[in-house]
Amino acid sequence: MRTLLIRESKFHKSRLLPLNDDIAEEINHYLQARARRKLPLSPNTALIWNALRGGRAYCGKHLQHSMRQLLQQCSIFTAKGRLPRLHDARHSFAVNALLRWYREGADVEAKLPLLATYLG
Repeated sequence: MRTLLIRESKFHKSRLLPLNDDIAEEINHYLQARARRKLPLSPNTALIWNALRGGRAYCGKHLQHSMRQLLQQCSIFTAKGRLPRLHDARHSFAVNALLRWYREGADVEAKLPLLATYLG
């Protein structure tokens, strides 16, 4: 299984996220596009970086602003016609993971620490 290293996120903690093959392939395509454009590819370069900030990683405020612009351009809205928040995607992921585990008959209580680690 492939993984993605999330460095120094909330509370300056780092963690590895497991990636399914589809996501890993999309990241690979993205990195190939960066290479074609001769953009930074070193292991110390953030995967999602802000060219307007000299190639530094996004801070939460700037990432949220950029994601809102992207969602609006793609016409992605909630059922109430609002733009989704980044937290909404995180919440949906957690809820869907719990529902999937309940449906599978998994020991959800035993899996909660895994979900907490994954979410950071």
